[in-house]
Amino acid sequence: MAFSILPPAEGTISEYYESYRQHIMENDMFKGLVAQGELTFQFLKSLPEKQGDNRYQEGKWSIKEVFGHLMDTERILTYRILCFMRGERQPLPGFEENDYVRNSNYAARTLKDIGEEMYSIRQSTIHMILNMDMNTLDAIGIANGNEVTVRALIYMVLVHERHHVKFIKRYYLNY
Repeated sequence: MAFSILPPAEGTISEYYESYRQHIMENDMFKGLVAQGELTFQFLKSLPEKQGDNRYQEGKWSIKEVFGHLMDTERILTYRILCFMRGERQPLPGFEENDYVRNSNYAARTLKDIGEEMYSIRQSTIHMILNMDMNTLDAIGIANGNEVTVRALIYMVLVHERHHVKFIKRYYLNY
């Protein structure tokens, strides 16, 4: 590939996602997305099916639901990327993650099925970004009441997944 995607400059993203900066380990977010997708897929495949229902605390999401949340979020963030790449000027809504999980069927699915879908979503994200006009990286749109760039949305896809996988390993699996 002939391009790389640098992370957004500090102070150019919301405070919430700025706190995820510790999860950026490379200067090329595109390569990070590709590698992270593979790592997460392999990690999911390594989990015994019975662990999918584990919750680290009563009332918290199961492992399956956390991965479902990651899929929902990546779909929403990539929809925003598409909109802003295409010059959308209408503000895009936020979403209530707990409602999305509550209204999903992730708990009834297998880890294998969730893993395959998650891998497919990441491949779609990679293809969209690979074929985008790099001049749109700093295109700005409004989502959830905040101005955000395409670059920042790519960053969010990457660091959000890393945050949750690290959380699963630490709190659900005691790694």
